[in-house]
Amino acid sequence: MSLIREFASVAARMPQKLALITPHSQLTYRDILIMVRVLDTRLAGLGVRPGQTVAVATPRAEFTIALALLASYRGWTVVFCGQTPQPLTEAGLAFDWLILTEAGVDGPEGRKITLQPDWFRGGDAESLPDF
Repeated sequence: MSLIREFASVAARMPQKLALITPHSQLTYRDILIMVRVLDTRLAGLGVRPGQTVAVATPRAEFTIALALLASYRGWTVVFCGQTPQPLTEAGLAFDWLILTEAGVDGPEGRKITLQPDWFRGGDAESLPDF
């Protein structure tokens, strides 16, 4: 069973139970799965495909978790690099996409995606995704 399927199984049993508390948010299992669905839709629309190598630079736990779940669903090879991709580029690691949560971080043009807050508005009315 993949990480996303296991998480979705728990979420189906207790969708409203708190799954994550951070300085920025309190998220239920349902909230996290909806975040994964939003990220999947948006990132696929921007060209991120299954099987690619994705670098993630974020200080935010909620995005780290959602992107790890999405990686297990889409078969990405994922490298989490903290707040900036600098360690990756200095090490010469290759990746197809760089996903960021903070604006103003340097990255490869045409392969850098900064998550936008408006992507996640209106998610409360959505049904629980079936992963």
